[in-house]
Amino acid sequence: MNVGVLLLTQENIGGALLRAAQCQYEPLPLEVSVLAVNAEAGVEVFARTVAQRIEQLDTGGGVLVLTDAAGTAPHALAQAQMSPRLRIVSGLNLPMLLGLFKYPQRSLDELANVAQQAGRQGIADASRAGHGQPPLQDH
Repeated sequence: MNVGVLLLTQENIGGALLRAAQCQYEPLPLEVSVLAVNAEAGVEVFARTVAQRIEQLDTGGGVLVLTDAAGTAPHALAQAQMSPRLRIVSGLNLPMLLGLFKYPQRSLDELANVAQQAGRQGIADASRAGHGQPPLQDH
């Protein structure tokens, strides 16, 4: 059973990143859903929607929720759903998504670690020649 992935972000950040990832992975190797939190809608509405989306995505392997930033409304909505079958990682970026899609058979905990590692390694100061990050390590 694969892990489900929920991109829970402000506005449509998650949708844009998913479309970019689909340029390299089509079809997607994991079940991914995008939920854009609109600041003008009520938090209660989004709380129910987040809970429903997590339930739909959990086919037995758990759900990895990727949020744009810790401390934001999307992150708080995810934390409100915390359970042993849910992992939440903030700082969503394209390398994070691509890293997940490279290892679709990994467990929930392993994918949460892959997301964090790939996300960090995808951040580089290109002005510093020769100071790139090492490639993502296979476990």
